Amino acid sequence: MGKNSGKAVTIFLVLIAIILVSLTAISVFLLIKQVQLRENAEHSLSQLQTAENALRAELAEVKKQKEILENKSKEAEAKIENLLEELDLAEGIRDEVKKENRELKDSMELLTQENNEMKASMSEKEQETERRVSELQEQLNVSLERNKSLEEKRQELEKEFQQLKEKLQSLESAETPVPEAATEDLAANVDLEKIVVSAGDGSEGQVISVDQEAAFVIINLGERHGINVGTELSIFKGDSYLGDVKVTRVLPEMSAADFISPLTSQDVGEGNLVKIKQ
Repeated sequence: MGKNSGKAVTIFLVLIAIILVSLTAISVFLLIKQVQLRENAEHSLSQLQTAENALRAELAEVKKQKEILENKSKEAEAKIENLLEELDLAEGIRDEVKKENRELKDSMELLTQENNEMKASMSEKEQETERRVSELQEQLNVSLERNKSLEEKRQELEKEFQQLKEKLQSLESAETPVPEAATEDLAANVDLEKIVVSAGDGSEGQVISVDQEAAFVIINLGERHGINVGTELSIFKGDSYLGDVKVTRVLPEMSAADFISPLTSQDVGEGNLVKIKQ
């Protein structure tokens, strides 16, 4: 019995030792695991803190980007509003330009019409001017022919005067009485010759034509009588002074002159005396 009890105690003690060893091993294992778990937890916590810091930084960056995007959004909205205003302004300007273009087109059409009317009027005036020039040329030709005829007549009268003068000189040298009729004829011829010479000298002439519409006169004085363009002439009706004219065109035997106010074409007639103004 005693041996069995000792064995039982020994076995019990062995079992207790084994249990203690096992508990110690378990405690050490658990301690090691706890240390590992704590280290792992601390490492995880450190990683979490690092991640948290990174997330905080990212969050701050995101907030910053958000603010930037909000500012850009506001700027974009402002630009859109400005663009809309500019678009409205551009549409208004476009409508105004269209209106101005229509007005310019109407003005161009009106100017074209006026230009065509002016061309037609100028063409009519040109034709009328050509007709008047042709008429004046015909009048000048007639006046030249008339002046030529008067010149021939004057030369004939000068020749007759010279013959009468020679005859008178021969009669005076012979101291022969001259019949009264011959004296009257001689005096008549001498008076006529004086008139012709007075009308044909370089300072006096006559109005041979008056153009009422164009308001100018034609005078039987020309370059041969010392008349130039710009020469001023005085016109008389008998002994009455009527006014002055200014030469605008000169031919050898005649000239054309415009009236100097207050003299008009109504005041002058054919045959009026003309003198070079002194």
